[in-house]
Amino acid sequence: MSAGRVNTYSPSTGVLDNVIGVIDEEVIGALSISITNYNSTTRPALCADSIVEVAGNVFQFSTENTISTAGVTSTAACDYYINLVPSSSECSAQFSTVVPTWRTDYQGYYENSTSVNRVIGVVSFTGVDYVNKKIFFGRDIMKSNYCYGILSTTATSPSTLYIPMNDYIKNIVSIDVQVQSGPPYRYISSYTIGSTYVRIVWDDTTASTVAVAVTVIATGVNY
Repeated sequence: MSAGRVNTYSPSTGVLDNVIGVIDEEVIGALSISITNYNSTTRPALCADSIVEVAGNVFQFSTENTISTAGVTSTAACDYYINLVPSSSECSAQFSTVVPTWRTDYQGYYENSTSVNRVIGVVSFTGVDYVNKKIFFGRDIMKSNYCYGILSTTATSPSTLYIPMNDYIKNIVSIDVQVQSGPPYRYISSYTIGSTYVRIVWDDTTASTVAVAVTVIATGVNY
């Protein structure tokens, strides 16, 4: 079934109800929101001036808003979902361990198929730290943060090198090794991801013992 046009008004008719209806339809699922402490292990908060539609109403957080932990009793490692709980005139934020459901009528994740509590993101809680922070921008679409690391050193091969990253890291996107001279057939035989570093085993086909200048650039996805 094809979509029906909803903006049927024209400047001459002045059908106010239709104009209001179009505006209401446009804001369904709207999300202009961000969180603090993206690149640390500290509990996040909602940033000031964030705007979000929740169950048909639009709310703006004029100041930075704390995400309450009052409804979460578990301190074990688990996922904490960021819930927005609306009332008639205001909206609060709190963590929940309930896995959300996508509601097509509201075009967003909600606590369940009949709930008006919108879920706008998820944070992994280790029992101590808040990591792996994501915001939902659509169904199965999450905003992640990127980080990088650069190491310039002198090394032989095989060698174990540690690349310090500028932030916490979860997954590697790319690793580029550049050398000034030496055997041409160099490669990375393995790598390991730490919380703030990437460990690589750098090798070549000739097991050279000659020390050469090496620069390693790593790019990854942030927690």
